[in-house]
Amino acid sequence: MQYNMNFDIAAIFVCLFSIYCVIAKKGLVRQQNRVLLTLCIMTLSCAAFDILAVFSLQPDSRIPFAVCYIFNLIYFLIHNAVALVCLVYLGHLTGENYKYSPFYYFGISFPYLLLLIGLLTNHYHHFLFTVTPERLYIRETGFFLLYLVASIYIIAIIVKLFRFRISMDPSRRWMILIYLVSSIVALTVEYFIPSALVELFFQSISILGVIFTIDNLRELTDDNTNAYNQMALEEDLHLLINAHQDFHVFVINLPHIMDSIPVLGAAPIFKILMDVSIFLRSFPGATVYHCGGGHFAMIYMDGSHREEMLEAITARFREPWIYENIQLNLSMELCYAESPEEIRSLKDFFLIMQAPVRNTTAVPNNINVYDYQRYLRERQVLEALHKALHTHGFEIYYQPIMDVANHAIHSAEALIRLNDDVLGYISPEEFISIAERHGLIIEIGDYVMEEVCRFICENDISDYRIQYIDINLSPIQCMDQKLASRFLGIMKKYHVATNQINFELTEAAINRNHELLSLMIERFSKRGVYITLDDYGTGNSNISTIFQLPFLMVKLDKNILWNAEKSKRSLEILKHTMSLVKNMGMKLLIEGIETEHQLNWSLENGVDYCQGYYFSRAIPGGDFLRFIEHFNHMEE
Repeated sequence: MQYNMNFDIAAIFVCLFSIYCVIAKKGLVRQQNRVLLTLCIMTLSCAAFDILAVFSLQPDSRIPFAVCYIFNLIYFLIHNAVALVCLVYLGHLTGENYKYSPFYYFGISFPYLLLLIGLLTNHYHHFLFTVTPERLYIRETGFFLLYLVASIYIIAIIVKLFRFRISMDPSRRWMILIYLVSSIVALTVEYFIPSALVELFFQSISILGVIFTIDNLRELTDDNTNAYNQMALEEDLHLLINAHQDFHVFVINLPHIMDSIPVLGAAPIFKILMDVSIFLRSFPGATVYHCGGGHFAMIYMDGSHREEMLEAITARFREPWIYENIQLNLSMELCYAESPEEIRSLKDFFLIMQAPVRNTTAVPNNINVYDYQRYLRERQVLEALHKALHTHGFEIYYQPIMDVANHAIHSAEALIRLNDDVLGYISPEEFISIAERHGLIIEIGDYVMEEVCRFICENDISDYRIQYIDINLSPIQCMDQKLASRFLGIMKKYHVATNQINFELTEAAINRNHELLSLMIERFSKRGVYITLDDYGTGNSNISTIFQLPFLMVKLDKNILWNAEKSKRSLEILKHTMSLVKNMGMKLLIEGIETEHQLNWSLENGVDYCQGYYFSRAIPGGDFLRFIEHFNHMEE
């Protein structure tokens, strides 16, 4: 029989090019790429042994008869394993392979193993094929079993495609179908026309199509770091999560590294990012992804070495990264998580892709490791804050402040509250600090100012004998140069008199930028807006702070009063502080009044105003107005 080897020769060149495309990215360790490389090598080997077998079957061939038989045997051994490897490759594309034990692989290999036994013993029973001493190749009675086994695997591939038709990307699904159809057509042609030898050529072309569509490494890799990119990360996470596979992940962020480009130039920064990638990829079994900027992720299956990896990573980042004569100390933030306990969806994972803490300045060698649950809570609260700002989900509560001398409510402190429909009640102590870290405190502050002014306008608080409402300003708000003009504009919008607002500033705000704060207080004071020093005694301000700024009142922190009840020394400190404030002509307010004894002591020692649970907790606006009517005896 005269065989046409041109298609086999072409298949060899196509396979060589395909192998080059797969291994061009040396550092990649994705399992599906390795399986695809195996498929390329097997197809190349099949084409090579097919050619050798054809040459050895020539009547004038000098190749020994035994070698001729071995060439044919090896061809069939490899050729019939190709369909099995295709099934394994599809399992990696769908993520299904991650959840299977070795018994699964033994099960899907069983048809091939039976065929393998038949091929290895064919020399004795000649049930599959025969090569005569005259170098005639004969298909025997059982030859159809080779095609039957291939058909079993093709049917399994079709079933798997149908099962994952929804979750699998359409382009991948169609490319696998094209590969199957071309292989079936080629198998059919070669079965009826043995001399054609077209099957391997069709397979090699289909594999090349897979490389440039399904397994296009250049689309899945980051050229700056030779790690995988975010697209690859999303694909791998999707497969792992859908397969319900246990896996572990490190999210590593290098805050502010890109900010160094204007100073150092791009070359040193990208070289250091490459060095970081090489270091992370040095951990066995870890797949590394670079998601832009200073964001890296590592996925690995075995979590038993987590502590060792964590120690090695933190130790490396305590050392400088070097580019020529430049040494750069990097801050590093790392968050560890595992699936399925903590990561059940892509959304869960990408909650931790951003830096857990947004520092305003970079601190060299600042190494932070975050517990996933704590960080996840922060991201959830942050999402709740965004939602509350857009849906007016915040509530403003008011805590009454009593004029001790007149025993009447004369003002109130406005306090923001948040009840999220998912997270429930979130304390201000938690969400205010998160808002400050993530740049939302200015917007929240504007929200509070707007709501308080609306409340004053709609209820005319002077009719309730309320002189003003206290509003807290955070240290970050006090750094906003446009805050005074913006807040004065809100007061004008609601026709609120400037003396109906009293801003409370903490010592922390004063210490942050005294000069800028003085300008803001001066603008407010000139317009008649009151300013109070809040929580005095909790910071580290010196006495000159009180003298320099025109405070209407000083609020003593509740802990000063509570400690004074337990210690004579603390009591003397409290009395001295009160005397100092009164001598400077300022009003004095004590927080934390919870008992009648505390109230009487305040009255006896010249305190002007008291605030605390003894009178009322912070309550909604409507309840606050009804409370005042009752407390101030305004019912009649």
